[in-house]
This record gives sequence, C-alpha cells and structure tokens, in this order.
Amino acid sequence: MQLDEKTVLWRCFFLASWNKDGMSSTNPSEAILGTLLPMAGHKGFGLSAMMDILSGILSGSAFGTSVNGPYVPDQPSGVGHFLCAINIAQLRRVEAFTEDMQQMIARWKASRKQADIAEIFYPGEKEYLHYEKCKKQGLKLAEETVINLYALAESCGLRLQL
Repeated sequence: MQLDEKTVLWRCFFLASWNKDGMSSTNPSEAILGTLLPMAGHKGFGLSAMMDILSGILSGSAFGTSVNGPYVPDQPSGVGHFLCAINIAQLRRVEAFTEDMQQMIARWKASRKQADIAEIFYPGEKEYLHYEKCKKQGLKLAEETVINLYALAESCGLRLQL
C-alpha cells in the first residue's frame, strides 16, 4: 500500500506525541501542550531521562511535565540547564581524541544525503562558519537594532560609533 507524504507525516506525529492528558494526538495544537516522545525507543528514553535529571532535578529546576514550553507564555518555564566541562587529557591523549573526532565528523559528512540536501553539518558547524564570516566581514545588524543601540548609548551619556 502506497501512502502519501501527508499521511506518513501525520502517522509519525501521531506516534511521537501525546496531548496534555497523555493520549496520542494528531492535532498539533493539542500535542504542543503535551509532549513529544523521545525517538529511538528505550535508548531515546534513556537519553531524555538523563537530560531531565541533569538539567531539571540536579539544578533544582522543574522536570518532566512540570516544565512549561515556549507556547505557555503566562507561566514560568521552570527550565533548568546543565553544563559539563570534561578535561579530555585526564581520559586519553588529546591528539588521539582529536583524530577520532575528525574521523567521526568525516563519516557524518560523507553520509548519504537526501536529494535536496547539499551538505551535512555537524552540531555547531553552521554557527562556527557564521562566526568566522563575521570576524572577516563584520556583523550585520538590523536597522532597528542600530537605532536602539544609539539611543541606549545616548541615554548613558556615551557616543557610539558603529
């Protein structure tokens, strides 16, 4: 049986979301007030659970269904954050780690792409490329932002030159 794209997308969404009462939903307005289920079965649940423990429970923030998403603007989000710094040299040679990371990134970038995708980017790559471009060409600011910066500088008795 051949399914059209819309049916496939709705079925994926149906299987991957619950409404606020914990029931599967194909209605995006209901699902956004509920939760998107973690992908990858039990492993996805494990990763999701650890993120909730580290960024919610460990930080003393909200966790699980107590966290309000961005579509609930009249309530505090309760979102917590988890930051982790790892001294790679305490675990292995930094050069070996770097070589393995370069190999992993090369494998990601050599992965089969969808027809409309020109390049696969690894996490943070687009931001890094933008940063490098801005270092060379400067940062373009929206006109309203520039006006606001001049007004702020003036209100502080400063003279701003952009």
